[in-house]
Amino acid sequence: MKSVTKLILLVISCTVIFSSCLINQDFMFKTPEDFTYQAPILDSSFEDYKISPNTGISVTILSRSGSAFVEATTGGADNFRLNNQNNQNNNSFIIDNNGMVDLPLIGKHNLTGLTIFEAQDYIEKELVKYIVDPFCIVRVTNRYCIYFNGSGSQANIIGLTQFNTSLIDAIAMGGGISERGNSSKVKVIRKINGQQNVFLFDLSTINGAKYTNFAIQTEDIIYVEPMPRYSTELLSIVTPVISLLSSTLLFITIFSRI
Repeated sequence: MKSVTKLILLVISCTVIFSSCLINQDFMFKTPEDFTYQAPILDSSFEDYKISPNTGISVTILSRSGSAFVEATTGGADNFRLNNQNNQNNNSFIIDNNGMVDLPLIGKHNLTGLTIFEAQDYIEKELVKYIVDPFCIVRVTNRYCIYFNGSGSQANIIGLTQFNTSLIDAIAMGGGISERGNSSKVKVIRKINGQQNVFLFDLSTINGAKYTNFAIQTEDIIYVEPMPRYSTELLSIVTPVISLLSSTLLFITIFSRI
């Protein structure tokens, strides 16, 4: 019987050792202790959004008086028509890899690098050739960020409907930080000029309120680092093994007495 007990203890010990490799495997974007984070420049975070390739935009064209709007259809210039209605008609377009967008009536134009207001002014000037006193509204339709709330690898895609959505705003839109999340280690991963930049924020104290001025940009990744749960995860791995060995030991004990 002692040999069986020793065997059980050996199996449990081996299980604990090997299961340690499986604990907290849902952690992502790990950084070494000496990793250098970029310092966020809060004063310049709220910059005017500039249109870039692969941006989705909607274009609405109205008369300056507001009494009619121009409905753009895929049929081209011949299918433009004035509608005496009060509602708006949004038409979606994609900026291609070269920064060009093919708009009905005015054709292909490069809008890359323009702010929303600059793009509106640009399109209005082109439309003057065809429409008397046009008024253009441009909206970006595919701005988003990815938010990991600290529960591990679980994430949400958050649409950025406002151009000056702050880090705090994005976290609130994502449902806040989970119980497992470490509010002192919030990472924002952003691609700048083809390079990945990582910013680290400590939101665990009132000093974190200053980050309300840090604007989230399109395709940012907000990652709240999870707190390790060694005991809980180890127990979930070891418990089935202990249950199986206990059942085996009981089975051996019963049959040894027969």
